[in-house]
This record gives sequence, structure tokens and C-alpha cells, in this order.
Amino acid sequence: MTARFDFSGKNALVTGAGKGIGRDIVKDLWQAGAKVTAVSRTQSDLDSLQAEYPGINIVKADLGKWKETQTALTKCHDIDLVVNNAGVFRPSTVLESTEDAVDGNFDINVKGLINVTQVLAKKMVERKKGKCFSISNIIQDIFYVTISVNSCCSIKKSTMHYKYFNYLNKTGTNVFTISTTI
Repeated sequence: MTARFDFSGKNALVTGAGKGIGRDIVKDLWQAGAKVTAVSRTQSDLDSLQAEYPGINIVKADLGKWKETQTALTKCHDIDLVVNNAGVFRPSTVLESTEDAVDGNFDINVKGLINVTQVLAKKMVERKKGKCFSISNIIQDIFYVTISVNSCCSIKKSTMHYKYFNYLNKTGTNVFTISTTI
């Protein structure tokens, strides 16, 4: 298959790269010539991804763990494109959610996004170039009549990216949000 875009010479980093949309994004960027760094918390997913697409860099990090993520990502240099794709979907309504469920959702879906963007966008701002994409989904809004914890996370992601957009666009770093309805 011929790539529709040319990312030759670009360094891309994709979170949540082990499965689903993230894995497909890694594949598409790799086919388009990007030097790709795939981030996942599951080593076996990273190993199979690297076997399938030789030359990609792999980084094992649980984005729900702040310091682990920062340590892992500080080793990534000259990233031109960040795809914040990592996320969890733990269905429950606000009335049913436990503290652990809320913490689990926010640790990865919100704090993970902040942490990844903070580490990598700082380097982009210094270089005055780069692009950050955030992937969120609204499937929970389709199936749940009441507000779910995931809905709150998706809304928070969109709000954060609006704020990032206004701030980072002034520095030469562009910010985009993509909402899916898979």
C-alpha cells in the first residue's frame, strides 16, 4: 500500500501504540517514512509491533505513572509529531463510579495527556516547531444516558487542548484534537 502522506525525516511518537487505533497510527506513520517511537505499557505488544515494523523505537511506560512516564520520555529527542492516543475505557456512570475507577481514568486519560505533552512540548517550544494531536472518543456518550467518568475525561481533554492550542500555537507548536466515535 502506498502512503498518502510523506513523513520522511520526521520523528513521531505515538502513545497507546500497542493495540487498536494507536497501533494503526504507528503503522501508517512508519509506512509514510516517519521514524516512529511507539509507547505502550505492555512489552509483548511493543515486541510484536517492532517485529512487524522493523526500525521503530519502542518505549515501555505506564502513562498512569507520572515519574515513570517522565523518565521514559526524556530519552526521546527531536520529536516533531506527538499523537496522544493512550486511554482507558472503564464504563461506569458518575453515580456508580468508585474512587479507583475515577483515579484510573484520570491518571491515564487526563494526567497522562498532560505529562506527555509537558515533557515533549517543552522540547518543541525550544525548537519552535512541532505538532501535538490528542485522540479521544465519545462512544460512551452514545451508550450512556447519564454522564460517565470517561465523558468527563473526554471533555477535559478537549478543554485542555483548547488551552494548549491558544498557548502553544504562539510558540510554533500546533495542537489538534481528534474525537472518534468507534
